[in-house]
Amino acid sequence: MKLQDYGKSPPGERNVQFRVTRVTLEPMLKSMVDISQQLAVPVNRVVVINLKLQDTKTSSGETEVKFNVCKDTLGSMLRSMNFTRDQL
Repeated sequence: MKLQDYGKSPPGERNVQFRVTRVTLEPMLKSMVDISQQLAVPVNRVVVINLKLQDTKTSSGETEVKFNVCKDTLGSMLRSMNFTRDQL
């Protein structure tokens, strides 16, 4: 996944790679569908998604990734993740 990283100066892209199984992907998809429904309300134009990923390269063993997403972007992500789930 490529994310726009506004924490950098100047802002740039950040690659986030992670492995999923069908078991871990299902709750993630459900959560993202719930978020998508929240974005259907006109007041909610952008939402922050916070992912905690296991990471063997950090001392804590996990990495936290936060990103803003609009409804269209989230829809694209959901289609891609549904395709990935169907491949598992």
